[in-house]
Amino acid sequence: MRAWLKKGDYIMGKKLLPVRSVAGNQPLLLLPDENWIVESGVANLFAVPLDMEKPSGSRMFLCSIKTGELLPGVLLRNRHPKIGFLITGTPETTVRSVQIKTVIAEKGADIHRDVLLEQLDDWISDLFSGYTRHFEHRECSSKEILHHPSGKTDVAAGSSIRPDGEFPWYRVVKGSGLFSGLEKWVISQGSEFPLPPGSWFSATEDVIIEKVDLANHDDELIDVATEFTSLILDLLISSYEERLNQENKAEALKESFWTSVYDSALERLSDVFSFTSTDEEADTEDAGPFLNVCRIIGRYSGITFQTPPNQSLNDYDDPVDILCRTTGVRSRQIALNKDSVWWCNMITPLLCMRKDGSVPVAVIPDKRNGSILHDPTRGEVLPMDGTVAATLEDVAWMFYPALPHHSVSGKDLLSFALIGTKSDIALLFFLGLGASLLGLLSPVLTGILFDSIIPQAMHGQLMQLVIILLVSTLAVAGFNLVREFVVVRIQSRMDVNVQAAIMDRLLKMPGGFYRRYSSGDLSDRVMGISEIRDALGSAVVNALFSGMFGLTSFLLLFYYSWKLALVALGLSLIMAVVTLVLGIRRLEPLRACADTQGSLSTLLGELLGGIGKIRVTGTETLAFARWATLFSRQRQEIFRAGTAQNMLTVFQSSFPVLAIAAIYLFSSQMISGNMINTGAFIAFVAAYSGFQGALMQMVMEGLQNMHIIPLYERLKPIIDTPPEMDDNRAHFGKLKGHIDLQNVNFSYGPDQPQILYDVSLEAKPGEFIALVGGSGSGKSTLLNILLGFEVASSGSVYFDGMDMADMNLHELRRQVGVVIQNGDLQPGFVLQNIIGTSTLTIDDGWEAARLAGFDDDIKNMPMGMYTFISEGGGGLSGGQRQRMLIARALVRKPRLIFFDEATSALDNHTQAIVSKSLESLNATRIVIAHRLSTIRNADRIYCLDKGRIVQSGTYDELMSQEGFFKELARRQIA
Repeated sequence: MRAWLKKGDYIMGKKLLPVRSVAGNQPLLLLPDENWIVESGVANLFAVPLDMEKPSGSRMFLCSIKTGELLPGVLLRNRHPKIGFLITGTPETTVRSVQIKTVIAEKGADIHRDVLLEQLDDWISDLFSGYTRHFEHRECSSKEILHHPSGKTDVAAGSSIRPDGEFPWYRVVKGSGLFSGLEKWVISQGSEFPLPPGSWFSATEDVIIEKVDLANHDDELIDVATEFTSLILDLLISSYEERLNQENKAEALKESFWTSVYDSALERLSDVFSFTSTDEEADTEDAGPFLNVCRIIGRYSGITFQTPPNQSLNDYDDPVDILCRTTGVRSRQIALNKDSVWWCNMITPLLCMRKDGSVPVAVIPDKRNGSILHDPTRGEVLPMDGTVAATLEDVAWMFYPALPHHSVSGKDLLSFALIGTKSDIALLFFLGLGASLLGLLSPVLTGILFDSIIPQAMHGQLMQLVIILLVSTLAVAGFNLVREFVVVRIQSRMDVNVQAAIMDRLLKMPGGFYRRYSSGDLSDRVMGISEIRDALGSAVVNALFSGMFGLTSFLLLFYYSWKLALVALGLSLIMAVVTLVLGIRRLEPLRACADTQGSLSTLLGELLGGIGKIRVTGTETLAFARWATLFSRQRQEIFRAGTAQNMLTVFQSSFPVLAIAAIYLFSSQMISGNMINTGAFIAFVAAYSGFQGALMQMVMEGLQNMHIIPLYERLKPIIDTPPEMDDNRAHFGKLKGHIDLQNVNFSYGPDQPQILYDVSLEAKPGEFIALVGGSGSGKSTLLNILLGFEVASSGSVYFDGMDMADMNLHELRRQVGVVIQNGDLQPGFVLQNIIGTSTLTIDDGWEAARLAGFDDDIKNMPMGMYTFISEGGGGLSGGQRQRMLIARALVRKPRLIFFDEATSALDNHTQAIVSKSLESLNATRIVIAHRLSTIRNADRIYCLDKGRIVQSGTYDELMSQEGFFKELARRQIA
């Protein structure tokens, strides 16, 4: 950028023009008869509403004006009465008055004439960029797009012209069109117009245009720039008024809401003795049908659904998706089988849609009725049956609650797993209590049998006793049957909640977490939760039943003889201590076995993934030896654990006999001293047998499931590490594509070597930025920082002016198309590899394939889009795999595209197709490439060497000077 006036090089009429400060407390309102240049510092340009020609209302920041740049008040001759431009800066910022016409007319002023066009270009670009920063700007939707044509060019109706990093001026020779699709600026025949970056010209009829140079046509240049400035002012004031109306409506709604809250509070105070629940009232608030339905589902599932701040769900095409992303939970779309009674087999609530009007409803599981339909829109609550199910669409959504965004303890994990199971747990408790009370009948009736019935030969009472025992046995069997059904239901619900939540947690881990563990080891750790769930599901229930039965039997011992009960208690303590010691001996090899299993899983994954390389190098023997070493180590630990288990088994099989012998020994003196009669003694022995059996059952459950301790210890790193997806981070709308890195430094740890040194770069919306450098120079690391996989040690990263540290990374990555080195394809159809699990259609897949130059290849495949691709893309060439990965990155038409050696396997023709497609998307592109032909058309190239930016500029600029880039190019050409 050349300055308008170099410092001290120009005096108007032999007299210096006035200078004034525009510090924060001395703002300057730009007037039509005043033109200024920034003499020192940086000036900030704001749009501000005017009231009686004075600034009034909130300012809207548009751009920064650097030293030597022009503030052309002459362009405001069509001054807008409602809005103007305000200039302010730092205490060091000063501006100097200048007269454009006088400067151009002065003798010797030609040295400034060529700068005039450049200055006005910058002014127009800054205004347009400032406008799009604040207000939604339509994207070019034309399928036929011409890029910076030169000379006279025919443009068909419906087609568009768009600049690529240049700033061209055109004249309409014939026909007419619109600037950036804005109906407020119709460009008619004979008119000149600029095309700043990010804008376009759309032909409303067949048009002939020609590229013009207005550098020597001062009046025409200023007239067009004035018209453009007036257009921006009109757009700003209309957009500002629209925003003001929305804010007023929001304020009115807010006031209405608080009034209704206040009135509701007064009503409740006046009706203190009304005991109606307020839960349903909360759901009737005017929060929208989807949110009201999700609140009902969330109350059952333990999810608190949140909406995007300052936005309505009606603004989104997929309200369910945005609700889940804002809340931080996952959802899955499922198909409802109309030929089955699916509503009778539900374990989790579903969000369904009515066929008439697509009204969302909640279907909640219910023990008595199978399930209940809640329709807050119509105020209906209906039991589900075939008639009601026929009114619903064939698809539904189920939701998976997420773990809290902080370290999770074992207690927290258990509480999370038991969400929605309170009624089942209460039922289990009462079943256990009933079974344990019925279990007391056996020792009590045994005592009666030997005390009364046998000595007195009471045959009738004997038959009654048999009937009572038979009925109690059947009742206990019924209790146990119901218990098993309840346990299965609890386990199913726990499995749905916990396994999905752990997988969700793993996917939300920060990038550094994955470097500490291999994929096989992580897979083994995550799947351990299923084994823990299976073990706990049965062990806890059995322990609960055994504990309640043992407790009632133990209390019964004191009823018959408190002295013998104390003996029984001592024997139980001996058994518990010995069992605990042997159990601890068994725990150590179990831990080692679990760790070895993780290493084995990792090794097997590596061996199977690299089986081709193993065969080529002939190292099958070495691979087998590595596997055999780990496997034998695991078997040794299993043998050690088995030895301790055998000792426990021997002890537990012999101890009951010794315990009964000890009871007989102590009771013999009591019987001889008439301290206990025969019936009471036999009842005591029966009760003790029940107590000991229950205690042994509890101990065995604990010992058999002791392996879950190392499984939980291996799971702890996942639940202890806070995820990177913080709910408190800001949600934002669509990105425009501006990226700014400022003084970024990075190392992988405090004791690790530094990778990046004070890296600063900028990419404006729609620009093509290239990163080049040798291996290990930090290019891929820089890309990982932009994606949030790594966090800069110092410095800042901004997207559209927002600090990345405060942004929701999940939302950011959804707006970025990425192709990384050695990217893999997933087993499945071609269509699945391109669109993933999104709601995009096959048409979107074909469009993405066309952009990647892959559509012809797909058409030649046996099943087209439904051709199956094996793991790793077997059967596809390297270029085809790369193009499919590019199609996957482009399918959402992202505003940001990051390529890391994404076209290294493409021929020149295919690479040209991909480059042209990327240009048509008007997205900001950051490309890492070693092949310099890939980046010849880049707007800027940054050269990295040993973590530092050593050169930057366009391809031609860098080739014209000696340095890193030219040496790199020289090696490739050679």
